[in-house]
Amino acid sequence: GRGAAPSSGILSSLAGSRSCGGVLRDPPGKIFNSDGPQKDCVWTIKVKPHFHVVLAIPPLNLSCGKEYVELLDGPPGSEIIGKICGGISLVFRSSSNIATIKYLRTSGQRASPFHIYYYADPEAFLLLQHEYLDIVLNAIQQDLLVNLF
Repeated sequence: GRGAAPSSGILSSLAGSRSCGGVLRDPPGKIFNSDGPQKDCVWTIKVKPHFHVVLAIPPLNLSCGKEYVELLDGPPGSEIIGKICGGISLVFRSSSNIATIKYLRTSGQRASPFHIYYYADPEAFLLLQHEYLDIVLNAIQQDLLVNLF
């Protein structure tokens, strides 16, 4: 895609899920949200035990207040890590082998297209980079994420 991360050549060739939600089990992959009629989409990503789900989220350009993406650390119903509608690129690493992405919008709002990459990270592969990203994500969560409610 345009303006993507350095590894975008690999990522843009990934098989993608264009459906509104579902369970995805074969990382690496890509979730697309098209501008169709869907209002509430829930994608649950499950990787092998002892692996973690890593989500790479390019900057979103959603209509804040009318549509947003939720990140959940685990299956549907788990703790909401953040609600995002715009801003900078994010990388999120789940604490287990499951992560959930929700897309929600109000009925009067046309759906905005976006895409999110996902892949699996072995548990033993704890890079300093991930700890750094956790710190960054915590700062973003506490200060910068748009609180829509």
